[in-house]
Amino acid sequence: PFNEDELRSNAPQVITCNEYQREVAVSQNIAGKQFDRVFTFDK
Repeated sequence: PFNEDELRSNAPQVITCNEYQREVAVSQNIAGKQFDRVFTFDK
């Protein structure tokens, strides 16, 4: 979760975790282009 400074500066969320679908999504912004990568995991 974001801290107060990150919320105030409207920082982008770069990592999201979905435990139900067992995946982690990583968002990157490189040279003005957004790249999303999804990694699946098992327990």
